[in-house]
Amino acid sequence: MPVDPWPTTAVTLLGDAIHSMTPMRGIGANTALRDAMTLCRNLVEREPLDAIADYERRMREYGFAAVTASLRSARQFVSGNAVGRVAFKSVLRLFEAVPPLKRAAFRDHGLD
Repeated sequence: MPVDPWPTTAVTLLGDAIHSMTPMRGIGANTALRDAMTLCRNLVEREPLDAIADYERRMREYGFAAVTASLRSARQFVSGNAVGRVAFKSVLRLFEAVPPLKRAAFRDHGLD
């Protein structure tokens, strides 16, 4: 469940420490790398607390959206709907067979 904003301090969280997700869609590691990149860029460009506050604001948007998408995919996969499971597996196989299609489908789950 997404959480409300919290007061920014010199300690922050990234990756699974803040948005643990199912392995469905394979976006957990990408989200963690995006967290690290966003925080790193901010720390180079801003004062530490401002950098962390901006990182946390952005991370809450894309991070919890990724968790929601991962959970939705997991629920679809384990549902009793056989047609849905077959369709999901077929789409994954298609993405694996056609790399440009895979990149296009997952471009919003990568880095800024």
